[in-house]
Amino acid sequence: MTRESAPLGPAPWNANAIWRGRLGFAVAAGNYHTVILHGDGRVSTFGRNHYGQLGLGDTTDRAEPALVLG
Repeated sequence: MTRESAPLGPAPWNANAIWRGRLGFAVAAGNYHTVILHGDGRVSTFGRNHYGQLGLGDTTDRAEPALVLG
């Protein structure tokens, strides 16, 4: 199954801009936030971030995936 044929469902962000041609290795989703492990080892997160659970160094909610640094 390719990224184009995978049943991803509706996305509020531009998936092509996030994936940049790479498949995700794993996705973990909760009620209010999501974590993406990219095939190259990078991690992106998005969703509610009231307690800093996105790992981005702040408590700002994200509507689009943001790369976790470090």
